[in-house]
Amino acid sequence: MAGATGVSVDAEGHPITVLTWCEGATPEGVHISHNADVDVDDVTLIAPRLDGQAGSVRLDMPQNGWKVEPKPFTLREKVLYHAFAIRDGA
Repeated sequence: MAGATGVSVDAEGHPITVLTWCEGATPEGVHISHNADVDVDDVTLIAPRLDGQAGSVRLDMPQNGWKVEPKPFTLREKVLYHAFAIRDGA
C-alpha cells in the first residue's frame, strides 16, 4: 500500500480531501469522480510540491498552490463522490 485518501471537513466545515503516502509515493494530485447519473463533471486537483507524508486540500476552494482541471469544482447535494490520489506513471 502506498497511501490512503479520505474525505472530511476542516475546522470551518469546508469539505476537504485528506491524503497520506509512503516515502517515495508522493501524490501529484487527486482525481474526484462521482457515482450518479447527473450532470456533474469529474475534476482533477493538481498538487503543488508536497512535503512530508500527509496533506489535505479544500474541495470547494483549493488553496496553497493546488489547481483544478478542467474547471472550478462545485459539490452537489445527494451526489456520492470518490477521491483518489494520482501519481504520474502509477
